[in-house]
Amino acid sequence: MINEKILRTHPQRYKGVIFDCDGVLVDSEALSCGAWNILFEREYNIDIGTDYSHILGKTTKEVVESFFKLHSLEYTPDILPKIAAMKERIYQESAHGKLKPTPGVKEFITKLIQHNIPIIVASSGILAKIQFNLKETGLSDYFSQIISADGIKNGKPHPEIFLLAAERLKIPINECIVIEDSVTGVSAGKASGAFTVAITTSFPAKKLNQADLVVKKFEEIPLDLLFR
Repeated sequence: MINEKILRTHPQRYKGVIFDCDGVLVDSEALSCGAWNILFEREYNIDIGTDYSHILGKTTKEVVESFFKLHSLEYTPDILPKIAAMKERIYQESAHGKLKPTPGVKEFITKLIQHNIPIIVASSGILAKIQFNLKETGLSDYFSQIISADGIKNGKPHPEIFLLAAERLKIPINECIVIEDSVTGVSAGKASGAFTVAITTSFPAKKLNQADLVVKKFEEIPLDLLFR
């Protein structure tokens, strides 16, 4: 049994849970990535395709820089606020009324709250997007603390965002569980020293095998890691 193996190799009890947002809390990756297609088609007459693997888990700045380089567009830092605002507007217009929480996540969070396990969101998205996602999916009331790309200097796979999240929770990072869906997110979780869980909502399991535990759904996360 996977639970027995994990509990045997990780005998300590973890005390806090750090959630990524897109693809972990909210089933939003397709709509979020699709907004980039609309933007680049509308503004630059460019088809960026549908392979988003190189941008998942990245900050808006990193995504813009990546696409501009890939399509040989001239990038200057002053263009970023305009592009970011445009993308967020497109995303919210297309996602309004369509977003759903990731299956099983509400039940998982409810159990954490019932057992007084502190939780926090740590996402590469901008704050406005995270707040929009949580509101649209009825998850806003669960989270009193959010860390976004606006509050960090280094994006994932740098561990800064998770180290800051643990600091906000007032729990050592090696006593926290990070839940991620992207390759860069898993790398950041591992680099931070957290027990890192990867959920296969955005990438296949073989791409996420750096994680301490890879699951298909929240029901597969052993709650004994937290409630012992």
